[in-house]
Amino acid sequence: MTAARGATEAREADWSDLDLPHGPEAGPQARHALRTAFEEAVTEAMDAWDGPRDDQGQPSECPIGMDAAQDLLQDVLIVAGELVLNAVDHGRPGMLGTVRLSWRWKGGRVYLRVLDAGYDPEFADGPPGLGAPESIRGRGLFMVDAICEEWSVETDPITETTQVTACLGIA
Repeated sequence: MTAARGATEAREADWSDLDLPHGPEAGPQARHALRTAFEEAVTEAMDAWDGPRDDQGQPSECPIGMDAAQDLLQDVLIVAGELVLNAVDHGRPGMLGTVRLSWRWKGGRVYLRVLDAGYDPEFADGPPGLGAPESIRGRGLFMVDAICEEWSVETDPITETTQVTACLGIA
């Protein structure tokens, strides 16, 4: 998957990174970048498909068909938006005033990472607790937990950062 416009060079092999402003515009920018990159990746995967094709030349029996890809994309956009906005709400902007969103596509799965300069020792032992379902705020992690195959929170007391990693796959 290639990084969308405004993305920095991948800092790790096959990961794309995007530094987002630490503000309310981060969520929409993250979703736009991911939609663009994801659609490019699906098009590349379908073009590279060397299996059977239908009468119109479209891949048939392709494990990453358009319907499955669109369902996965919607889940990715929900999770990424929630994680980025949590970083804005609960994290600090860091030296550059940004939150970093990273993603990669591998083996039919999308991996997301969101890094911010916030550090809370309370999370050093794992993900925060999920808020009460009836509360006005704090329900976003319920969605993340329900949608993702797995997700985790890592804090680093030395760099004073928090990174949330999530994995989503085609259902």
